[in-house]
Amino acid sequence: MFNKIQNRLLLNHPLLWNTRIVTALIIATVINIIFFIGGYIYGAIDFTEYKSADYYVDETIAFVTFFSVILSLLLFIIWLVYYLRNNAYKYFYPKQKASLYKEWLLIFVICLINCLYTVSFLYGKEVRLKGYYTEAEALKRLDVISKASMFADNTWHFEADTIINEKNIHREYFTYKGKKYLFRSLVNMETYSFSLQDHEQDSVNRVTVQQWLVANKKDSVNHVMQQLLQIAKEHNLKANLTPQQWLDNVYNYPDFNKYLVIGANDYAPVHGYDYRYERNSDLNEDLSEYDLTLKYDAESNIVRIVDGKKEIDPKYYIPLDQLEYAYSKISEGWTNPPLQPEILIVVLYLSIGLSLIIFSFRVTSGRDWLIALVSFGVTAIITGVVSALITNVFFRNVMLIDDEFFFLTIWVVIVLLLLCYFIYIAKKNASKGISAIIINHLLWLLPAVIPVIAAIVFDISKEFNEQIPVDEGYVTIYNPVYLFLENYIMLIVALNILLVFAYMYFFTVSIKKWKGIAEA
Repeated sequence: MFNKIQNRLLLNHPLLWNTRIVTALIIATVINIIFFIGGYIYGAIDFTEYKSADYYVDETIAFVTFFSVILSLLLFIIWLVYYLRNNAYKYFYPKQKASLYKEWLLIFVICLINCLYTVSFLYGKEVRLKGYYTEAEALKRLDVISKASMFADNTWHFEADTIINEKNIHREYFTYKGKKYLFRSLVNMETYSFSLQDHEQDSVNRVTVQQWLVANKKDSVNHVMQQLLQIAKEHNLKANLTPQQWLDNVYNYPDFNKYLVIGANDYAPVHGYDYRYERNSDLNEDLSEYDLTLKYDAESNIVRIVDGKKEIDPKYYIPLDQLEYAYSKISEGWTNPPLQPEILIVVLYLSIGLSLIIFSFRVTSGRDWLIALVSFGVTAIITGVVSALITNVFFRNVMLIDDEFFFLTIWVVIVLLLLCYFIYIAKKNASKGISAIIINHLLWLLPAVIPVIAAIVFDISKEFNEQIPVDEGYVTIYNPVYLFLENYIMLIVALNILLVFAYMYFFTVSIKKWKGIAEA
């Protein structure tokens, strides 16, 4: 099949035949589809699973990235063998004005699709995560989980210590709506938070439940419990109590001090107020000062002897940990999707860089390309040494100028001078001389000029930010240029990609004319 396609392209579309783009696209597309399916499968959520974020590190993405790089390199090598063995431009230059530009575009497309394997995997995972629920439905469920978390094994809201003249004043209670509650009161419970909910919504959920408790809105609390257990039932998660039993065991109006601690899973023993208070290092409390009349550990857990070993399990439990873990993934899928715009920009720049390296070899020669590479390396070393010497000898006390600043500035000047030289050669039809080497340098370096200039300007503008003393601190007055670049640097980098495609048209036309110039 591939031979028939290549023969037809040779007769009707020689440029497509020469680049082997059809074969390359078919193979790369199939591989991208496989990676997408793999990401989609990997993005599936096991709602019965629970892992602590403190101890769980997922290395799958790193492995997929490594494997995709190896696969990309292998396919690049195979494609280059077929592509470079028919370098027609060594013997004649194209007749059509935009032929070189079209060829570079084809090379770029091949490079791009061959660099997208990890992107396809991440996009497949993102599609799977977002496919569970719409953003609105996910928010609704997150609110239910957040509110219900106040009625299970959770942490308290600690604002117990007030420092007065560097002395810790310990209080047994806090005040809410003009009424005093013990810190262990259910009113003082924290709620779970998710990335899809903003900080304000987190506070709203907690305040809403607190107001229900203070106003004795028992039906509202019961409704949230019913919703939570209904969500758990949808995912085949089990609890060993009904909404009414849950309510009866935790609801104790008006003080909410006497309640059983409901386990957030079926295997971890729950702990009472004394345990949680003690393990918070910011509250170095003498527990004997408190009247802890409830023995939460004894009342909220079941102790069994199994095979001579003591097992402690929660007396009542709901699958809150599993829901929190699973819905955190769904939340992250919306707020911090696996496929970030920055990743796409990196892949685009990588594809542009690879395509220009291949294209420069195509339009010059292997000898000129190798000389250009060596001269680039030597020049980089020399400019690095010169930058270090100048900045450390002549500008040692100038904060605005450092090694990196001077090095980048030198290279921007070098690239602009090389561009002027090439324009002069192309317009005057002067002998080529070393212009082939210069073309290689320009093709490699021109795409980086705008981002490098933006980085230099950003570095300079940062030095003009002012810090004004206010009371016992400082307020920073930011330079407008600094603020603009900080807010729009990614936009500038993205627009530079469009600029590369625009100037490459004119550059390739100039290269076409240059190829007709005599060697000497």
